[in-house]
Amino acid sequence: MSAPHIRSAMSRHRTVFMPFAALVFLCIGGSALGAGIQIIPADPTDHDYIVIRIIGARPDTCWRLGGFQCLPVEGNTFPVSVFWVDDWEPGLGCGDMIVDFVEHCCPGVLLPPGTYTVVVTEHNDSLRETGTFVTTLEFTIDSVIGMRQASWGAIKMIHR
Repeated sequence: MSAPHIRSAMSRHRTVFMPFAALVFLCIGGSALGAGIQIIPADPTDHDYIVIRIIGARPDTCWRLGGFQCLPVEGNTFPVSVFWVDDWEPGLGCGDMIVDFVEHCCPGVLLPPGTYTVVVTEHNDSLRETGTFVTTLEFTIDSVIGMRQASWGAIKMIHR
């Protein structure tokens, strides 16, 4: 394939990719973290070890993940820091590709029943987008003791 044909094929590919990238960009919340915070398992009890999953993305290849920290628990709050570095400079072009990440924090202890909060703080080192952005998720840990209050005899009486 000659060079003009390659450029033509690449141009068509870019035309298709650009709207798709723009759609994904809008779906993840623009250039901000678009942080998804998930608790695994989804409905934890006081007998579950939880995992906190942090999902984020950036809109172009000038961004890179500069660091990720699961900080010590403060009361019922799980602080997490995400550090983004933007290598963009005026006059520099960036590739139209989503830069994403998935990281996990594992507290490693059984938590007592109660309400907890995950606080993800995004720190930007960028000329285009400066500042700090915060995303939070509140979740509850239930007690499994409440599920075991009925005796087997009481359960059999219900189903007779």
